[in-house]
Amino acid sequence: MKVGFIGSGKVGFSFGMFLASKDVPLTGYYNRHFESAKQAAEKLSCYAYDSIERLVSQSDLVAITVNDDQIDAVVDTIMALNMDLSRKIFFHMSGAHDCLSLKKMNADSFSLHPLKAFPQAVDEPSVFNDVVFSLEGATLTSRKWLDALEIDYFEIQSSQKAIYHAAAVIVSNYLVAVIDFGLNQFKEIGIDKMTAKKALWPLITGTLSNIEILGTEKALTGPIVRGDCETIEKHLAVMEASSKALYKALGRHTLTMTQHEESLQNRLSKLFEEANDD
Repeated sequence: MKVGFIGSGKVGFSFGMFLASKDVPLTGYYNRHFESAKQAAEKLSCYAYDSIERLVSQSDLVAITVNDDQIDAVVDTIMALNMDLSRKIFFHMSGAHDCLSLKKMNADSFSLHPLKAFPQAVDEPSVFNDVVFSLEGATLTSRKWLDALEIDYFEIQSSQKAIYHAAAVIVSNYLVAVIDFGLNQFKEIGIDKMTAKKALWPLITGTLSNIEILGTEKALTGPIVRGDCETIEKHLAVMEASSKALYKALGRHTLTMTQHEESLQNRLSKLFEEANDD
């Protein structure tokens, strides 16, 4: 099946590279900024389209890889074409949006979301080799296509999309935010972020490795799992209010991962209460 992309940004271009590496024929790219479509098409030896209608008409499968807030507008544009879409397959690659809007086109349609962050376009197809995707709304035909590509996926329902995407945001975006939170503590004692990152990197990567091998509960170290109330009190005593609030919020969840005898658990819990001090 020939695949065309509406949207030539980070995910659209990167996934196009992956499909090309699997010898999937690409018709080309459409983008509201034609130069972007042209650049992607040149790199992948396919066509840059100046209209959605031409791309859809010449593609068997259409990937909608625009920003989330543009998906419905693209669907409306396609529906307004008054084309026979019954032999087409459409999918988008949003983690937050379900594929229900695509179903309005009376065509085989699904959502396929890679559990990988793309801060920039990647022109190395192997970037998807170990990526697991979430799949929603697929039919037997689209599953067969994905299976032929040896794509690793699990299926979810449209009603599960929001919590699924929240989980992905937590382990990706919020992980970045938590690391930045730690780096800022170093900044408080006069150590710049670049130096702090270099110093903390073995700790960060070692922790991720431990999670992969042991799971989250067994990988947990530090004062909460040890029941070291005095150390936690020292941390809280030197933090500003905003930092303290985040530290406590993270501490409350960390505490749910531990098991202490009741009196110690209660003492630790009191340290992380939102309004127990200050």
